[in-house]
Amino acid sequence: MIRFEVARLLDEPELNIFTFFPDYCSHKAGTSVGENFTIYVVRDCDEVFYVGKSDDDCFVRLRSHIGRIFRGRKSVSLLGSLIQRNLPKSRQWSVELYTNEDTKEIIKMRFYKGFSFWPTEYAEAAMIQTLKPYLNQKLNTRDRREIPERYR
Repeated sequence: MIRFEVARLLDEPELNIFTFFPDYCSHKAGTSVGENFTIYVVRDCDEVFYVGKSDDDCFVRLRSHIGRIFRGRKSVSLLGSLIQRNLPKSRQWSVELYTNEDTKEIIKMRFYKGFSFWPTEYAEAAMIQTLKPYLNQKLNTRDRREIPERYR
C-alpha cells in the first residue's frame, strides 16, 4: 500500500508511481513492485469518502476527480467537490493506493475465497462493502448516511 496526502495530488502534477518506486515496472509480474496499484481510497482518519479503481493509472484517475482532463473530458466529481469545499483541511486527507492483493488485508476472506485470480472489479466492490464510503452509492450496502456536517 502507498499512502500520501491529498496536498501532493493537488500540488505535484507529475506525481506518479515512480515517485514512490523509481524502479517500478507494472508489466513484469513477480518483481518486488511489479503489481499494479488499482484501488484507491480517499479518507480523513476513520471517515472514508471514496473508493475507486483504475486498471490503467490511479494517479490519472484521481486527478480527474479534482478537475483534470480524463478521457477527453474535464469535470469535477463528487469527490473533487468535497475536496474543494473542505480546503485547506482536505489537503491533509489521505489517499491510499492498493494492489488487488493488498485489499485482502482489509476485507473479509469470504469476498475472495475460491478466486484463483482476484479481479480489480471485485476488489473494488469488496472494499466498498467493507469500508462503506460516503460518496460511493453503487455497491454500498449500508444505510445511506449523509456526510457529517463538518465536511459539508
